[in-house]
Amino acid sequence: MSVPDPIPPALPPPSHVGTVPYAHIGWTAMAKARKKGPSGNPGRWFLFAPAWVLVGAAIIAIGATAIGALFALRGVIGGAFVGASFFLMMAIVASIRAARRARELAVLGYVEQAVRLNLPLPAMLRAAERAERPIIGRALASVRGRLEEGYPLSDALWLMPGGMPPALLAEVEAGERACKLDSALGRVVRNERTRGSSAEPAGDFMIRWYLITYTFCIAGGTTLVGTFVLPKFRQIFEDFGFKLPAITRWVMDGWEILSTIVFPIACVLLLVEVGRIGGGIISPRLVRLRPFDWLTDPLAWYLPLWRGVTRSRASATLCHHLADAIESGRSTTTAVAEAIAMRTNRVLMRRTRVWAKQLVEGRPLAESAADAGIPPAIVGMLATARGSDAMIKSLRFLGDYFDSRAIRAGNVRQAILIPLIALAAGLFVGSLAVGLILPLSEMADGIMNKATHGGPM
Repeated sequence: MSVPDPIPPALPPPSHVGTVPYAHIGWTAMAKARKKGPSGNPGRWFLFAPAWVLVGAAIIAIGATAIGALFALRGVIGGAFVGASFFLMMAIVASIRAARRARELAVLGYVEQAVRLNLPLPAMLRAAERAERPIIGRALASVRGRLEEGYPLSDALWLMPGGMPPALLAEVEAGERACKLDSALGRVVRNERTRGSSAEPAGDFMIRWYLITYTFCIAGGTTLVGTFVLPKFRQIFEDFGFKLPAITRWVMDGWEILSTIVFPIACVLLLVEVGRIGGGIISPRLVRLRPFDWLTDPLAWYLPLWRGVTRSRASATLCHHLADAIESGRSTTTAVAEAIAMRTNRVLMRRTRVWAKQLVEGRPLAESAADAGIPPAIVGMLATARGSDAMIKSLRFLGDYFDSRAIRAGNVRQAILIPLIALAAGLFVGSLAVGLILPLSEMADGIMNKATHGGPM
């Protein structure tokens, strides 16, 4: 009897295929590369922040010059057309963002459907890209090509044209690590569709753009008035022997504060936001890396009108990840340690890191969560849950509860901010009428009294 040939050893994987160490805590190679972007390298903050300002100034200057050259308009009419063109540009950018969001949802929808139905992912994406529009088909082809090269799904989504938000990719990556990709993708798609359907474009425009542009215009107008009008206004009253009323002096002092403090801040905010929009059109993946999250995350966590949305979304992401990890067979210590890599909010990430450290030291689950500053609702559920099944159900319930709470908090914030913006506009117009028109009326009455009756002015 002949002896069969020995089985040859397995060939090593090609050099371009990336291996994914899901068994240990940490990000994949591409995720680490994402972390090394502007938000992970403090030395680049001073490069990217001025870049947004310069791009914003260039966009505004080019737009104003083009409108002025096209219509040959000057003065108030030209300024009105420039302002109208600025808002038109914002509408165009909003349309581009909506189209990009629809493309992302389409790609995520196909991926989620294939994973949920346990279909071969590359074959499913190849069939979908043939039936979709070219822009969505190119994105699907990019994701499919990366998957066939051996990239994990989160990295393939990041490398598609335009990329995807890092926080969303962190949830997908956590689902891959916990072997719960179907659950993570389903939750991501559901949340994105819910946020898109519950958002009101008019309200978002009022909060995001009307407030900035209104503050910029008001502060700029008061700067011009304070420089050219108020000195002459005071001189006229002194020449006629009138004393400015107290309310007029208060209004003038307030205008000086607006022109010296608020106007420069409004200019910087407007230029940065316009620059981010211009950069988002040119390089969406670069803009999505937040260089100042060390400052904006704590502000969003503690500010009254923003903390409800921020805390609820971050807590929902944490609960869903813990439920997936525990359901896949991981211990609570490992599940909490893996949650550190979730890009939710720096405040919650820091508290989760403290929580994981105390669990490694042997502290009880609920007690260590309370000491680390984890939201009380999560601490209470963990304290009452008995067994893994009860803990998973409790965390699932908390995740859905925090998702719905974030939507309600966003609606409440919008309902509060829009009337406040309108009230601020009314107060400015009222102060203008009372502070300037009333003294002019009194001076006119005094002059008429002197001319008709010879009395004092």
